[in-house]
Amino acid sequence: MDTTNQIFNWKRFTAALRKEWVENRTVLLLVIAVTFLLYAVIPPTKHFSRGEMAYFFLINYGFMALACIVPSLANRQLKSKTGRIELLTVPTSMFEKFAVGITIYIIGFFVAFVICVQLADLFRYAISGFKMAPDHLFKCMDTLDDFRYYMHDGPLYFTWTALVSTAPLFFLGSVLWPRWSVIKTLALTIAGTIILQFMFIGVKAMMGEHLDLDTIDSNAQYIVMTDVVNIIILIVSLVLAWYLLKRKDIVSLKWWK
Repeated sequence: MDTTNQIFNWKRFTAALRKEWVENRTVLLLVIAVTFLLYAVIPPTKHFSRGEMAYFFLINYGFMALACIVPSLANRQLKSKTGRIELLTVPTSMFEKFAVGITIYIIGFFVAFVICVQLADLFRYAISGFKMAPDHLFKCMDTLDDFRYYMHDGPLYFTWTALVSTAPLFFLGSVLWPRWSVIKTLALTIAGTIILQFMFIGVKAMMGEHLDLDTIDSNAQYIVMTDVVNIIILIVSLVLAWYLLKRKDIVSLKWWK
């Protein structure tokens, strides 16, 4: 392999990308199948329609759950000594390994999610159009349009920055603690959100304004603050994940010449 450029080489990157896909395609294909089934088979109940909280949870928190789980798989080889040795001795730079993880487990996840929900919509339309099942079992709907609806007019405010920053945060978690990464990162996220909310409520109380946990999500200043915090989380997560992976790079690519 070409090691002239020790930071990034396209051939090395594509080779590492193929290696990651071949070694983990069973898990990745399983995630794709689960995503498709999650949105293809809408439960047969009147509560799963736009404006209903049950449907909101399926649309948004279904995505959030996948955005937590998939990036957490990126560095699971760090759980074992054998996996760590393999990661460090593969003849690619640590930046290329980092780029492979971002490409498959973050960018690839977002692309696969959009494709899966579109295919799920087409599947429901086909089933309904050919009268292969009762209409109430396979409702015709535009999932991505419903997604946009909940981003702006849904029962709960759900910012785009929260959606975009979730995957990088859990990618970072897979580097920090490869074992039980999802649970640990989720616990930290929930704790940080609660602390942030109470700090905001406390500051507002000092300014003579009354807020509580039930009304804080509709406060314009809190929404702006969470957007800023989420953007910071996005940037810090990627930079810190790269820094931590680089620190593990104890094997020089010069060894592979």
